[in-house]
Amino acid sequence: MAGISEAPPANAGGWLSVFGAGTLAFFAMLDMSVGTLAIPSVADGFDISVSAAQWVVLSGQLALVSLLLPVGNWLSGKDPRPLVLPAIVCFAVCSGLSALVPTFEWFVTIRTLQGAASAVILVSVPVLAARAVRAKARGRAMGIVVTMAPLGAVVGPVLGGALLDTWGWRAAFAISTPVCVVVLTWWRGRSGVRDSGTRRPDIFTTVVDSSLFTLAIGSFLLVLTFADDSLKWLFLMIPGALAVALWLRRPGGRTVQGTLGHARLWMIIAAALAMGSAFTAMRHLVSLHLQTDRAMSPTAVGFTVMWLSLAMAASGMVGGLLSDRFSARWVGTAGAVITTVGVTLVLAADHPWTSAALIWPLVVVGVGMGVYAAPTQALVLKDSPVGRQTTATAALQAGRNLGFTVGPPLATTAWTTSGGGPAGATAGLVIALLLASMVAILFVGRTGRTR
Repeated sequence: MAGISEAPPANAGGWLSVFGAGTLAFFAMLDMSVGTLAIPSVADGFDISVSAAQWVVLSGQLALVSLLLPVGNWLSGKDPRPLVLPAIVCFAVCSGLSALVPTFEWFVTIRTLQGAASAVILVSVPVLAARAVRAKARGRAMGIVVTMAPLGAVVGPVLGGALLDTWGWRAAFAISTPVCVVVLTWWRGRSGVRDSGTRRPDIFTTVVDSSLFTLAIGSFLLVLTFADDSLKWLFLMIPGALAVALWLRRPGGRTVQGTLGHARLWMIIAAALAMGSAFTAMRHLVSLHLQTDRAMSPTAVGFTVMWLSLAMAASGMVGGLLSDRFSARWVGTAGAVITTVGVTLVLAADHPWTSAALIWPLVVVGVGMGVYAAPTQALVLKDSPVGRQTTATAALQAGRNLGFTVGPPLATTAWTTSGGGPAGATAGLVIALLLASMVAILFVGRTGRTR
């Protein structure tokens, strides 16, 4: 039978452990939202272009996406809890060091290491939550996780924006350290972590697979970042494509292909990639346009974008409850449609944008994202082959985070090539709208399958 075992939860903490898993998603999203908001300030601080400053976020996301599938294969069929604590410690240390770096190169290096720690955390979170409850409550468990992640995105821009205005970008990046310490203390005392004999990774396989991912995704991101300056960057697509082809022929690649071919899981992963791209492209454009063209302070922009994450948090549990009661596929489709409507409303907002004019469109987008997220995670866990839940979850996280990684440079490229200002914002939002529309199409196409 597909999916996670129906046996009673292995973790006696039950819903307490679900909450613990949600806290991990909370601070991971908090850090990412602060990084996105701080891009213009980092560009000024290091006297570099906005395109180059994107690598504050892209470096960590590149490491994260490159390691998600190798980590997922490594942890497949194992208890991920013994690895969560070291990952949190690494994340906290890197967050503190981000406030001390003397050069941009060191900053990117530390953010890359922090992204590697995030890979272990994000692969583990859904599995930890799913194993803590019975199958009939899994949608609600995923709802808690996808509710707490947006709460991190709510706290990030508000506190990060205030720190940016008061003490600068260095203090904003250190915000995750105290949060990590609190979470680490609580999780260590409550989660019942024991060494469960998780096997050591095959270092050679992990290094080769993650290197191929890094080459493929890094090449694509460099093309997005610099192709508007010179078309010669397009040649980087060749080694990137070769890296993907080589990985698909390796054992890890074949395992992922077999997992995603089961019950058309690849369609959910493709939808997650499109949704992540649409979401971050739109959010990045709003932040970039309001700070660069409207000269709004980071604090004001943070409070504007906050409504998007608040709506996601408020509707996340609703999506989980509905997916437990009705068809998760159709609930996910409804969330994708609502998101598409919200992006359309942002695109239709009159220029010059004001915070008041953007709040309701952003709320609609947030509601759609919240309703969509929990059913998506529940579907992957339900339809994945036995013993491959961690691999399937890692693939979903890889697709989603690849979308998060690709969205901002896609938006920036559209914005710069269109001359910035309202025209640039419109061009980027059209791309976000097309991507959001693809999500509903993929979900509707998958609902027609028979089992």
